[in-house]
Amino acid sequence: MRARLQEEMQTTIQATIEAMRSGQPPI
Repeated sequence: MRARLQEEMQTTIQATIEAMRSGQPPI
């Protein structure tokens, strides 16, 4: 259960970084 939460957080962080890199504000 904990590993799943960590994976979800990692995906969210990755998406935020991708958005910042492309110059789009994170939603």
